Amino acid sequence: MKTISIRFDDCLANWIVGSAQKNRITISQLIRDILYETMQHGPIVISHLRINKKFTFNPNYRNEIGHIIFTAKLLEGFILATEEHGLEIRTAAFQAAENLLEQLNLNNKNKEQQFCVNLEPELYCWLSQEAVRLQLRIIPLIRKIIEEMTLKEPDVNHQHLDSKQKVGIEYQLMTYKLLEALVNKTVEDGEQIIEEARSKTKNMLLKLFPEKQFYSLAAT
Repeated sequence: MKTISIRFDDCLANWIVGSAQKNRITISQLIRDILYETMQHGPIVISHLRINKKFTFNPNYRNEIGHIIFTAKLLEGFILATEEHGLEIRTAAFQAAENLLEQLNLNNKNKEQQFCVNLEPELYCWLSQEAVRLQLRIIPLIRKIIEEMTLKEPDVNHQHLDSKQKVGIEYQLMTYKLLEALVNKTVEDGEQIIEEARSKTKNMLLKLFPEKQFYSLAAT
């Protein structure tokens, strides 16, 4: 066996981990299976490797993100409008959130995960030959093969929500509706605050998912 270490970006790494768990095999075995499947189809065509990596999500996921952002923006507006020291409270909350992200290592946009993969001599020899032919190194070649596999995987484009996620969305919807009602009832310019939160949410979603149009939060 030849052991190699490969780094994947978070999105690709999460797909690998999820696929391995779903198939009840190790990450190393999953990657080997993908490479063997690719090897059976003969020489790799270079045009198939020039992939513009793009992961799409279930619309429910986008809607969930939208409601989370809207709730945060609405609560921010409510505190600024009703609390004497609202700005200080918001600043402290933002700083606390940043500190927590630092502790969880979630604010690193270039975060990667590293996996060790065991390759049989036959597989390693084939990869070496293909890498030379395509003028690539072995590790970038494996990455590109995995990327192409994710585009063929239907679950990447149509992620299904499990029961726990559905409960989370339900309570998120309830939270934002309760907060919206509270703002309308207790703040003189409540509707303006709500509209500002909707506008900020829409702008944020367009930055996160520029290729999609979104429903209006006002219609929910």
